[in-house]
Amino acid sequence: MAENSKSILIADDDDLICDLLTFVLESENYKIITAHTVEDIIKKIKEKEPDLMLLDLTLGERSGVEVLKEIKGTKMPVLMLSGYDEKQIKEAGADKFDCIKGYLIKPIMPDAVSEAVKKILES
Repeated sequence: MAENSKSILIADDDDLICDLLTFVLESENYKIITAHTVEDIIKKIKEKEPDLMLLDLTLGERSGVEVLKEIKGTKMPVLMLSGYDEKQIKEAGADKFDCIKGYLIKPIMPDAVSEAVKKILES
């Protein structure tokens, strides 16, 4: 498979989720960047300018919504990840941001990740 020039930021405080998503997406030749805290996520967005972010709704005691507020106005699409259902994600306020292009509910199946990422990056 040819080298993929698209970069994806995986923003989750769970190392196991980051490792799984990294494995799945690197196998499709995406360049992967990981971050675990709100501060690190914001820093990596500014430094690396990823093409897509997979963002967990809960980041330890903080929220992915905090990240969304910090990057408001960005053109980078975001795929939300959560152990909550879509209704609870919307109740948390994550659906108020134009950058949100979809939701994946944990546990996440590798095929669902691949399909969602491809759909967003090709749109």
